[in-house]
Amino acid sequence: MEKSAVVFFSVKGNTRFVAEIITDEMNADSFEIKIFKKRRPFYNYLKFLIACIFGLKPKIRKIEFHPEKYEKIFIGSPVYWRTFSPVIRSFKKKYPLKNKKVHLFCTYQFSGDRAVRKMKIFFKQNNVLSSRKWKEPIENDEIEQALLIKNWIMENKKIN
Repeated sequence: MEKSAVVFFSVKGNTRFVAEIITDEMNADSFEIKIFKKRRPFYNYLKFLIACIFGLKPKIRKIEFHPEKYEKIFIGSPVYWRTFSPVIRSFKKKYPLKNKKVHLFCTYQFSGDRAVRKMKIFFKQNNVLSSRKWKEPIENDEIEQALLIKNWIMENKKIN
């Protein structure tokens, strides 16, 4: 059986919620990306806005993630200004994922379509097997959202 990893960045807990279900269903290793320096929410908001606009890569903390150990990697991000978090750019630079099977997911408040498309383009050198978005899963019916996530995982198991 292929070894899987779930790598994600979460701010309000929605992306973490999805990542935890994927981790359980896939019996995967889980890695949460954290920014190097936390500041006041308004400052972080402005910093991420600028990073999204200019494609910048904020500093992230080191995680014990070794891509060579995994055949399949799930990558999750919240949506910022109709794109994925700039933290994911930092992750990819620090941990190159050459020729890996990748599943992408994001959580959003208003719209996630454009963010998913941008993630697919950003990870185009990988074998992107699937992608999915969820609208604030912990703000909506958690049980229903968990079932939708589990169904996505079942579909992904069939793809490979």
